[in-house]
This record gives sequence, C-alpha cells and structure tokens, in this order.
Amino acid sequence: MDDKIVLLLNSSIFVARDFKKIKKLINFKNKDEKKKANLQWGFQRIKQHTLGLKRLEQLDVFKDFSNIIFTDNTVNSKVLVPRKITNILPLNTIYILRRKNKIGKFNKGAGLIENLQHCIKYIENFDYLVYFEPRLYAINNYFFKDFLSKPRNLFYKQKNDYKSGYFGVSTKDFINFLNKTNTNEMIEKNFTVESLLFKEFENLKPDYILEAFTKRNIGYQKKLTIHDKEAYEIY
Repeated sequence: MDDKIVLLLNSSIFVARDFKKIKKLINFKNKDEKKKANLQWGFQRIKQHTLGLKRLEQLDVFKDFSNIIFTDNTVNSKVLVPRKITNILPLNTIYILRRKNKIGKFNKGAGLIENLQHCIKYIENFDYLVYFEPRLYAINNYFFKDFLSKPRNLFYKQKNDYKSGYFGVSTKDFINFLNKTNTNEMIEKNFTVESLLFKEFENLKPDYILEAFTKRNIGYQKKLTIHDKEAYEIY
C-alpha cells in the first residue's frame, strides 16, 4: 500500500424529490446539449450505495488502500450516514460530510464539483487520488490494480468526454482542475463534469482504461429492484 495514494468515495445518498421540478425552472443555454437527469430515490438509493460498497469489500479493494475518504454532500454528520454503509467502510476511513447541495439541484455536476472543492484541503496531502462513486457496482478490480501498479492520470474515454464515475489522477493536476472550475458557469452554460474533465486532462495525455468495469442501475426508471439483472447497464 502506498501512503501517498488516497481512495476518494464520493456520494450523494439523499436526494430531494423536487429535483426535476426545480430543473424545469432553469433557463439553460445550449439546450440541445442538456442531458436527461437520471435519479434514484429513497431506500433504493441507499441500498444501491450499500451494494456498491459491499462489492468493493468483496473485491478486496479496501485492503489495497491505506487512505480512504468517504464524502457526501447530503448529510452533515456520520451518525446520519446509514449504518449499513458505515459498517462496510474500514475503521480508518476519513468522513467529509456536509449538507450542502443546493446547486446540485440545478446541475448535478456543479454540485459534485462544489463538494470536491471543499475536499481540497484533505486530498492535497496525497500525491495521487483514485475517485470512485459507490453507487456503481464494480465488475472486477482491474482498474484499481492497474492504477496502483503505475499511478498516473487514468480515464475511461468515450468520444469527447471522460466517464466521471471513476478515474485516477495526480492530485496536483486534479486540484488545479477544481480550482479553475466555475460552478456558476457550469449551471449557466449547462456544462457537464465529463466534458470539463476531458477539456482539462486530454492535453495532459493521460492513459485510458481499456474497458468499462462497472455497472450502473437504471432499472428504477422502470420500477425494477436493484437485484434485477435487467436493471443494470455497463458503465
């Protein structure tokens, strides 16, 4: 294990049900670039995060990292994080929690960036960072093993953007990206995290993940349970 590498688990466990209503009130520019909001609610969302973290435990991912951060922008205290989640995370996990996700109601990516900007003072102590969203279900641990064997900027590329649910980066490069990203501009121009990551890191000539290694749940749109095989797509 490398003490200069941190695994950052980023989540938004609780989501306001009025998200879509609020979103309709915003007059976005670049409307043809707007993406449909995909949201999972309530107990199923909690179960999805639990399932994703349990899978990381099964794959021994936690054993490969001596530093783990769990951050969430919808809950401001560890006692409010569902026990099923805290019971899975290692005892030495650092929790960065706050209930502040107002701008996420207008642009999910902006809410994500705002929370990661808040995490800068914690992650700047490390040389490299592995980012993973525990709502995803890892099929295997190849990405983690590959990154740890050779820490560098590592993304899954798709056309003109990067997948934002998982990646590995130099902390210095990532903090530079966070500091120059304007969340108000993201909302106004409907920028996505995926496109901004691509714009920033493509010039740095990163390595690419050869194939997607996670599944994400889209079955809630069809009222399927999280255990239904038809509820997932490769991500």
